[in-house]
Amino acid sequence: MLCIDKVRIYFCAMDKHEEFLNRLNEAIKHGDAKQVRIAEYCDVSEQAVARWKKTGQISKDNLFSLSEISGFRYLWIKEGQEPKRIASISENRKEYMQAENAKVYYARDTAEQHPELEQLIEVIRRAHSNKILSDQAISHLTNFIRTITANR
Repeated sequence: MLCIDKVRIYFCAMDKHEEFLNRLNEAIKHGDAKQVRIAEYCDVSEQAVARWKKTGQISKDNLFSLSEISGFRYLWIKEGQEPKRIASISENRKEYMQAENAKVYYARDTAEQHPELEQLIEVIRRAHSNKILSDQAISHLTNFIRTITANR
């Protein structure tokens, strides 16, 4: 009986891994960014992203970065908790920090005070991940925003 229990535990672990692999692959294949942009955003090679798809071996930091660029929630990819898609980038960040007991520092967390600013950041993130905005355009936009905020 003990051997059967060990086998059942093994199959249960395999099922969970397979389910995780399916969610990970869905985020990579059907997310807001192509595989090459995911690799750039996570600062890894395209081959590393391909390995994630095959093995499921991905660091928590890269899984979080993948969630940000793909638009799929961190907890959905990791554990299957619905909903699938990110409704709020700040909420996804908070869920990640709670789940992993992580410390993530940002210059300012403005989502609660200015939801329209969070929406703007999300639009810019998606445009950049889909190469609608270049790195140079992001740089110019950043300088423009700094100029505006410095003149207040």
